[in-house]
Amino acid sequence: MIFKLCGIKTKNNFGDLDKVDIDMVGLNFYPQSPRFVEDNVAMADLAEAVPKSIKKVGVFVNEDLAEVEWRAASFGLDYLQLHGDEDIDYCQAAKQFAKIIKVFKVDDDFDFATTTPFESLSSFFLFDTPSPDHGGSGESFDWSKLADYQGQTKFILAGGIGPDDVDKVKGFSHPAFHGVDLNSKFEFAVANKHMREVYDFVSAVKKA
Repeated sequence: MIFKLCGIKTKNNFGDLDKVDIDMVGLNFYPQSPRFVEDNVAMADLAEAVPKSIKKVGVFVNEDLAEVEWRAASFGLDYLQLHGDEDIDYCQAAKQFAKIIKVFKVDDDFDFATTTPFESLSSFFLFDTPSPDHGGSGESFDWSKLADYQGQTKFILAGGIGPDDVDKVKGFSHPAFHGVDLNSKFEFAVANKHMREVYDFVSAVKKA
């Protein structure tokens, strides 16, 4: 199972990444997000210091492709998490910069057929809770809805997963389920994670 920690931007959090046994770290490049990673040399240096074993994921929302290309090169991104209304042509173009994680917001009326055209372009899907802020809401959705997903692309589960959800994650089963995204429920302040809680959660789930 993949463990992705999303939305960090502090020196302390970056410095502790090698201690929490995660597979991916998400850097938010959506300017309207409170977890937005600003343009400065210090942030690029912090990203450069991320252990090579941890893949860097850039989070974008309907961003200009030239900006995505620059960010991917400047921060050494391994994946682009596309969290907006990016279409097939956009994903095809962005794929030349890094691998694609396409995000879909799942509510009771979501039609999983909309994911099918993106299968050949995406390394993973990420299923999240709908929110006007494009993620980080701390709210979960009804995971039973994922039984309707019959696609071949593996998915990462997001949306309000917190330290108390170990048993819920361990008990969830789907043939394409491949990982979890940890974000706001592990924060003591915006973009500041309780790294000990992250470590304890990952360790507990891995014992399954």
